[in-house]
Amino acid sequence: MKLISLTIENFKGLRSFAFRPDGRSVTVKAANGAGKSTLMDAYWWLLTGKNSAQIEKFGIYPVDASEDVQVSVTGVFQTDGGETLTLGRTYKRRIERRRGDAESTVRGNKTEFTVNGVPKAQKDFQPIIEQHFGGEQKLLMLGMLHHFAVETPWADRRAVLINLFAPHLDDKDIINAHEELAPLGGYIGAMTTVADYAQQAKLQRRKVQERLKEIPARIDEAEKSKPSLPPETDAAAIPGLMARKMKLTGTVAALQNGEGAAALRKRIAEQEAKAAEARAAYLRETAGGNDALQRQAAELRRQIAETEVKKEALVRNQSADAAFLEEAAPELDGLRRQVRDEHGRVFDDSEAICPTCGQAYPPERIDDLKARFNTDKADKIQSITERGKELAALVKEAQARQKSSMREIADCGDRLETLRSHLREVTDSIAAPPAWETTTDARAYAVELGELREQLAHIDSASKKQRAAAQAELDAIEAQLAQINARAQMQEHLKAIDARIADLQAEEKKLGVQLAQLDLHLDLTERFVQLQASDIEEKINTAFEGVRWVLFDRQVNGGITPCCRALLLNDRGEYVSYESTNTAHQYNGGLHIIDGLSRAAGLRLPVWIDKAESCTAYDKIENQVIRLQVSAEHDEITVEVDDDGR
Repeated sequence: MKLISLTIENFKGLRSFAFRPDGRSVTVKAANGAGKSTLMDAYWWLLTGKNSAQIEKFGIYPVDASEDVQVSVTGVFQTDGGETLTLGRTYKRRIERRRGDAESTVRGNKTEFTVNGVPKAQKDFQPIIEQHFGGEQKLLMLGMLHHFAVETPWADRRAVLINLFAPHLDDKDIINAHEELAPLGGYIGAMTTVADYAQQAKLQRRKVQERLKEIPARIDEAEKSKPSLPPETDAAAIPGLMARKMKLTGTVAALQNGEGAAALRKRIAEQEAKAAEARAAYLRETAGGNDALQRQAAELRRQIAETEVKKEALVRNQSADAAFLEEAAPELDGLRRQVRDEHGRVFDDSEAICPTCGQAYPPERIDDLKARFNTDKADKIQSITERGKELAALVKEAQARQKSSMREIADCGDRLETLRSHLREVTDSIAAPPAWETTTDARAYAVELGELREQLAHIDSASKKQRAAAQAELDAIEAQLAQINARAQMQEHLKAIDARIADLQAEEKKLGVQLAQLDLHLDLTERFVQLQASDIEEKINTAFEGVRWVLFDRQVNGGITPCCRALLLNDRGEYVSYESTNTAHQYNGGLHIIDGLSRAAGLRLPVWIDKAESCTAYDKIENQVIRLQVSAEHDEITVEVDDDGR
């Protein structure tokens, strides 16, 4: 796209002017105040409705224009296909006389549009701009020298570069391009990105670490729960003890006589049978007693996992609000300074003097200028104030969310502590049941049998001492056998504890291996990010001459953070920051940036350069370049075609 001509009527200080570069690169020379900037403002107003500073509301009418004066700008362009495109924008006051009024008055303003001489509504005019110029964003990016490199926010700048030069550079392309990243392809799967996998791996690693921290305490608890064993008895002695018990039992029975002794013996036998049956039932019932505890433990682990996920989400939201508050603070300060500056701005009396004749304007004209000044000032103050109120409201909302998130995070922490404590209690309860002999029923049977045996021992007074001695020995043997049985049960309990400890130690070893594997995987994801950054920068930088883009800041620890800075090649062959090089390098660097962007976008637009006198030698690009140069020797606007004739 090239500019053939620009016809201006009553635009700011230009009453009537025809600018005809004929699609060539030109230099516009004029003294200060002669209309160079007005010429550029007219171009941008035609295409965007704003001046070159992208301000929508500005003094568009000549200072002494009458109410019926119309402002118009007409631009003739040549498209890349060789077609002629004529665009027009007219701005005029809407003068009406309402019923009952003696005179007509200004009722507002209206804008009219034409395309190739045909009137168009604004809704039909804007698509034409989109079609031929790429829209306002591309107009500024490809048509204003420093807009992209300096004025565009770095995040937007970065997004444009990646979308233009590396839109299809996905994770698989990076992995396939670097042999050292090959294992990542197997880790992430077919539908997962490296970033998603890294996030999952970090979450899993935290869980593994938390479990590893818990295991030593669980092992210590199990060690401390081991019971003290009764004195060890030789197993070989058990048959002898059983034989002696049987003999003593017979002796006691033989010493008993009479119906009372027989009845007691029968009762004793019955109670012993009941005790044996009760013991068997107890063992059957306790065999499956841990099922309910296992289900309870599983439910507690589920609740813990849900609470952890909720807490992590709250922490992420709180971090996002903190970042917003940090960014909003300087903007609020800036808005307050703008309001103070606007309140302190006063009408410049020099504006009341005609620049042509040097005489003061009539009082009514001065009043009109002051009124316009005050209206503009009030509008700016109102606009800044409204933005300040809006941003303050957003800050207040973010602060309220932060406060709420802190409470909820604390609640989640308390809930996790309670759930984990309960889980430990349930887990610790999953063990072998108490020995039958320690139960209330067993003790009751033992007491009753003891009493019956004691009664039996006293029936025969004649053989009382013999029966007592035999019974005493029998009791001692039974006690010894009971001790042996209790030790056996305790040994089974110890085996269960040792098995639990072995399981914990095996889990600890397995988790250690898993942690090492996750660390290896995360190292690969970090290396992926580094190589991805290098590949993206390399792909983008090949498209620019004398310009390099830095899209990632490399940290000392190997990490990277997104950024977007332009580096320009200086006279020593070194790449330095755009801002630190001299003006000439900045101007030519800006041209090369526009050249690379235009090539990638498939669209070349006229490029406007203000204050062109700051650079004496310009590099050539394919775009039409219009330079505005201050020249004290030229009282009026003078257009000179560049030496190359483009």
